[in-house]
Amino acid sequence: MAWTREQRLPAASPQGPAFRRTGEAARDSTPSPQFSHGMPVVRLSELGREQRTQILRVPFFSPSLGLRRWLALKLPPGYQPGQELPVVYCFRGHHFEWVSVREDASRQNPLPAQFEQAVQEARLPPAILVFPCFGSDDRKMFAIAANWSYPRAIPAQRGMGLGRFEDYLLEDLMPQLERSLGLYNPRRIAIGFSLGGLLAMQLSLRHPHLFTDVGTYDGSFFDHPVRPDDSILSYGIFEPIFGYPRNAELVAEHSPLALLQSPGPEHHRVRFYVQSGPERAEPNDSNFYRCRQVVQALEAAGITNHLPQVVEDGNHNWYTADRFAMSILELALKS
Repeated sequence: MAWTREQRLPAASPQGPAFRRTGEAARDSTPSPQFSHGMPVVRLSELGREQRTQILRVPFFSPSLGLRRWLALKLPPGYQPGQELPVVYCFRGHHFEWVSVREDASRQNPLPAQFEQAVQEARLPPAILVFPCFGSDDRKMFAIAANWSYPRAIPAQRGMGLGRFEDYLLEDLMPQLERSLGLYNPRRIAIGFSLGGLLAMQLSLRHPHLFTDVGTYDGSFFDHPVRPDDSILSYGIFEPIFGYPRNAELVAEHSPLALLQSPGPEHHRVRFYVQSGPERAEPNDSNFYRCRQVVQALEAAGITNHLPQVVEDGNHNWYTADRFAMSILELALKS
């Protein structure tokens, strides 16, 4: 299963207490100082006014969640709004996981720093890196890009709001950010690690117009058909999305394996890069079997996976995830 840092919540039973709706509407959601990592805060309206090279924390209001959320953003030095550049959306859980040097002991140099160096050395063209937030402020609750069908299934978590996370990304975060940057229908690339791999693949299959390239490393994909003993689905973060017991029809609507059963012509225009750690590292340091199912489903649908599945020296850690992300940027940005 190899799921880093996500903590399982107590499973709420149908007979459990009727928790209030996660209604933090109109309330600010401000992460604790220990999660800021020293990133300067810049509002959407201020982007491009100063020549910044730091990673920025950008607050914005999400009507879909009913509260203020955050994203992390890395702009190229000297970027001016309206400059047409690819936008790379990096998914995991919180907006700082891809940028923090303290995520785990394996990390040597986070993705933004590696990418900036590659651009400075003219090894890669510039791009905009975006790190959305899909987690509660205390890091005990996470989400995927799905609107909650059972919002009363868990206690309210600060930062999760109304639980409409698909709408949050597609109707709030992406349009607000890209409009503020003066971008109109830019080229988008998605990269995801672990839970973020599930999120990136789920989004690209449900909305194939969004991304030209999708890279996932060690994605936490659901089994298909849905199994009641699927260890990924046992996590409490899926309770407000799919209910208890899990609603198999709802799971299928967001399962990459299920979505690949009936691909459309638009799916063939997306370049997929699905990789995992080796089989010998299962189950605690690799999602080899889950990723193999997705690679086989892509092949059965006539869709090419543009990389070999296995990273032989790969681990379920940030060192490998950063290295994977750089390999995807090299392939996607040079294509």
